[in-house]
Amino acid sequence: IHRELGSGQHGAVYYATDTKLMRPVVLKIVHPKRAKEKEIRERIIEEARIASAIQHPNVSAIYEVGEYEQRPYIVMQYVPGRTLKEILENGPLNLQFALSISIQMADGLAEAHKRGILHRDLKPANIMVTDGGLVKILDFGLAKRKKTPEITDTDSQGNRNVDADTFKKSTEFGTTAYMAPEQFVTGRSSQQSDIFSLSVILYEIITGQHPFWTAQMGDQFQLM
Repeated sequence: IHRELGSGQHGAVYYATDTKLMRPVVLKIVHPKRAKEKEIRERIIEEARIASAIQHPNVSAIYEVGEYEQRPYIVMQYVPGRTLKEILENGPLNLQFALSISIQMADGLAEAHKRGILHRDLKPANIMVTDGGLVKILDFGLAKRKKTPEITDTDSQGNRNVDADTFKKSTEFGTTAYMAPEQFVTGRSSQQSDIFSLSVILYEIITGQHPFWTAQMGDQFQLM
């Protein structure tokens, strides 16, 4: 382990080296005090299972999941570069670069949805862009896998069929400024919720500003 990349309520993320294959990796491990909590242990294992089910160039890969001194951990692909959040600190992107990033984000998200997986926390900080312009979607810590296939058309009576996960409430929330309205109001998520979050990001990379939030508003923002 070389250095800490970040720390949260449940665990910490480190830049490390896989000493067997001699490759750089990202190590995500649960804090010692939280490791005994069944919910936290199950969540990190589920995160690894969900993310490893997506094999796509625009989604960060999972290499290993296990435990060290009864602390669950995930070993993930290290992606050199900058987060989209860091890139946007310099203002909006030029159109060609913006289109390239947008297409790659949409492709990665479409693959996740194809496999019945909702990210639920899409934001610029979870999008890594390499120096060569390759996009990787990171952090499936709040992701959910649907238990039933998605149905998007109408039934024989003309009623619209809605994805089953839409009806499942959740107390886990993503990042406020990028969440869809229904996640606030009902606690429910769907593919459309992810698409809403992606649309907010697309607006931001083209205009250089958030559609509902400004620095002058502090932590406040408005849903139009």
